[in-house]
Amino acid sequence: MNATATASLFIAQGITPEITDEGLGDLLAASEETIGLDLDAVRDAMWDQVDTLSAELFHDEWAVVDSRGGVWHPSESASSEISTSRDPAAEAVRICREAPYLGEWLG
Repeated sequence: MNATATASLFIAQGITPEITDEGLGDLLAASEETIGLDLDAVRDAMWDQVDTLSAELFHDEWAVVDSRGGVWHPSESASSEISTSRDPAAEAVRICREAPYLGEWLG
């Protein structure tokens, strides 16, 4: 099974666990080892399914919106990093792409 098929299987099965940054490294390492997945490839395949991402201000907080209407709201720590960046919009999109577990997707 390739990464795209695996990502589609995760999405179809509704596998969207809420993961905090505590213990994430251990979880990812155990998952890769146990089920033999290249999780980076799976993540990349999942992002390939998203048309476009853009950052917008919602109630004085940066959030990322995808072309399908989903909105990613960053955690407090990610929001702090975004707000202190020279380019908050670009930083919000970068964090959303590279570390989506540091926020929450709604919609």
